[in-house]
Amino acid sequence: MGFWKTLKFWDTQAVIETTIETTQKTFREEKRKHPDRDPHAWLALTYGSRGGYTADPLISFTRTTIYSVLGDDAPAGLAYYFLTQEMPAALPKFQAEMERVTAPALKLIRQRQFVVQWEALNPWTAANVPGMREVVAESAEALARKMVDS
Repeated sequence: MGFWKTLKFWDTQAVIETTIETTQKTFREEKRKHPDRDPHAWLALTYGSRGGYTADPLISFTRTTIYSVLGDDAPAGLAYYFLTQEMPAALPKFQAEMERVTAPALKLIRQRQFVVQWEALNPWTAANVPGMREVVAESAEALARKMVDS
């Protein structure tokens, strides 16, 4: 089946599914390779391993923050981010599922509980990535203000 999916790379649904599967697989591999770390670190490593997304490690962490509180849905959330960047015209095909996946993080932001949850789930990142707690707090507050204004 994988061979046929590869041949169907112009099939939007196949690309969506393959992106999610690949992101989940990479996340699991990073978790296996770095069991001492946390979901945010595994997401940042997953982000950095995707072609075209290698960047300063802090960028990998900042771009994956919102997904780091999503539990089992974290890799899918990141996959939807990749899809919004790589296939923005396909957004209508996955927008509802992306919104469902990210809703818990947005709720935490609205309730101004995101930082508390982030720290509880990501102690390795909080302790080992200089300035990350401040970046998370500032970003969450900015998003919360934006949600109130809209």
